[in-house]
Amino acid sequence: MKNILLLEDNDTQRAFIKESLDSLRADISILEAGSVGEAESYIKNNTKIDLFLLDISIGEEKIEKDDKSDLILNKKGIEFAMSLNRKGSYFSVPIIFLSAHPDNIYDAVNKVHCFSFLVKPVSKHELLHQVKNACLKVNYYEIKNEDGVIIKTDINDLVYIKIKKGITTFRTVNGEIKSKHYTINQIEKNLPSHFERCFRSIIINTRYVKGLKVSDKTISFTNIDDIVPCSREYKLPID
Repeated sequence: MKNILLLEDNDTQRAFIKESLDSLRADISILEAGSVGEAESYIKNNTKIDLFLLDISIGEEKIEKDDKSDLILNKKGIEFAMSLNRKGSYFSVPIIFLSAHPDNIYDAVNKVHCFSFLVKPVSKHELLHQVKNACLKVNYYEIKNEDGVIIKTDINDLVYIKIKKGITTFRTVNGEIKSKHYTINQIEKNLPSHFERCFRSIIINTRYVKGLKVSDKTISFTNIDDIVPCSREYKLPID
């Protein structure tokens, strides 16, 4: 199941977007938010999010000028997205922005590095096209290594992740990347469903599993010679 967080304060627009997305795939769940506060509640609850669909101007603000009160558009959607980028658990999740103002694209691209920018009114065809691309795209997983350098690796190349004595080892088909910046819970909630925790501090990509040895409760993999332990209760998923 993929979760899409939809932040849109206009009830009509939000209903249209949700109805459009509901026709896309059965395994997509739309999490609706009409305000930044509602969206932040999902983040505070550590909800697993696979795609953010964010309106840029959330609500209107008044500015007093020359004894007149004018309405101005804010950029709360941009600010919310920038806060996500500061959270290690969400920085690799794609963001699609929605805005009636094309000039917002500068901040969307240069400050947030969004996946896509859609100008309102959004057509159903373009909306579904971009959401499909975001959900099905090659997902580059960003890992901050021990030296603080961000390394991008295809998430499909990750074989397993383990944490031991505060060091996280990301084992890929091409080697290892070590880090000191993550917890197992942070990593787990931002991985696709075919990644499973087989042990208290080990997550495996089940697509690389070769077999489970019941006698000593270890898991072997295709393409690499590594073996990792698994809990007594763990069972391989059945397709």
